[in-house]
Amino acid sequence: MGLETFFTVPQQLLLFLLSVITGIGLGIVYDIFRAFRVLIPLFRKKAATAAADVLYMLIFGITVFLFSAVFGRGQVRFFYAAGAGIGALLYILTAGNVVIGILRCCCGRIHNTAKAVSERITDVYIHRIRKKRSDKIVKCHKKHKNT
Repeated sequence: MGLETFFTVPQQLLLFLLSVITGIGLGIVYDIFRAFRVLIPLFRKKAATAAADVLYMLIFGITVFLFSAVFGRGQVRFFYAAGAGIGALLYILTAGNVVIGILRCCCGRIHNTAKAVSERITDVYIHRIRKKRSDKIVKCHKKHKNT
């Protein structure tokens, strides 16, 4: 008996569920791209966002192709991509939003703390410069007044 070229319904259901799980992994990859946009201002520009989206689509396509090659006996089926898309969407709309919300909150706090520290350091530095300049002006003024 030769190798079967078709999948039974239970096998197709299993492949669909595996593709949904693969999609959750792809959702995590997309979340990494979203995290870069939150953390790095350069990635918020339209060109960088478009490049990241194209890269994600390439990763998505390659992953579905490899899924088909490894689990689907080389047969590319629409429901592999649909399952991966559903899994990614489920992750992004549930845990992904929570993760990005926490990341934004943490980044906001870190940004505000860094800003307060830098303002404090700047104030101290500027105060010292002003004091040195005012001391020089006073010395210069006293020197000219005495002559």
